[in-house]
Amino acid sequence: MKRAFIPNGLAVVATTLLVVSLGRSQEQGLRGFPRQQVAAQQQLEERFRAIPRPENLREYMRVITEEPHAAGTPGSRKVAEYILAQFQSWG
Repeated sequence: MKRAFIPNGLAVVATTLLVVSLGRSQEQGLRGFPRQQVAAQQQLEERFRAIPRPENLREYMRVITEEPHAAGTPGSRKVAEYILAQFQSWG
């Protein structure tokens, strides 16, 4: 089996470029957001992370798994309607 040959100098250059680009992306803040919007986006994400509560998740899973719900069965329709009702209640 033939092995690819990468000169040591090329490997060093590639590694350096990778490190520099990673450093720059962290300096710029949050990828996909202008610098002036990063703080607002991070605050919004923190608010969303605080929403899930274990007791709510236990209840959702209890309802969804209380009976079999293979695709196309009445159980599946019940689960779909329950999820739809939850989404509607959340806006």
